Amino acid sequence: MPHEFRDAREVVKYLAKRRNTLSRWFLERTDVDRIPYDAVGANTFRAFHHLPQRPCDVFRGWANRAIRDDNAVRPILTARSQSEFDEYVRRFSERLRRAWRTQQGQVLAYGPSRKLPNLLLKHYARYERLSNGERTRLIEHLHVPLDSFTLIGIRNCVNEPRIPRNASMSYVQDEVVYNSIQAAIRDVAHRAEVPAIYFDVLAWNMGH
Repeated sequence: MPHEFRDAREVVKYLAKRRNTLSRWFLERTDVDRIPYDAVGANTFRAFHHLPQRPCDVFRGWANRAIRDDNAVRPILTARSQSEFDEYVRRFSERLRRAWRTQQGQVLAYGPSRKLPNLLLKHYARYERLSNGERTRLIEHLHVPLDSFTLIGIRNCVNEPRIPRNASMSYVQDEVVYNSIQAAIRDVAHRAEVPAIYFDVLAWNMGH
């Protein structure tokens, strides 16, 4: 079950105390072929029903092309600020939505369309051919994939919107909600002096 932190102070405490443990998740190296398979597990794909093509096949096909496309990945790796990174990642997610609509004949909901690329980029940070500078910059800017573990984990740190106790990735229905939650996570991570993505490692990876 997802762990619900009492307040921002508790999240900051856990992030700061486990900083070294959380950072070790990013020390593992992987090749480009493994990344789309490691990024998203079967539990996420079970949320999709009655589609013409298997969701895992559509996502992994897109992901394989995306992480090999220098025009898609290079701007993300070289972003000079968080706001610049945010814009490139938004466009990256739009690429998935277009591919999904073309192959499945229907629109991919906003929450999954942001969560799946964020998971892909989280695992891309372990790509063996990234330079140290690229990896460090990417980890510092990464967005947190929003699902039941991260949403319930951070819910007591977000005043608006009020996140329900049963929230899942489908709860995030638009950019306003998405940006508000990302900002709240970034705030507590900044106070703990760690990258925001460490909260996902804490809530998801250490919660399993």
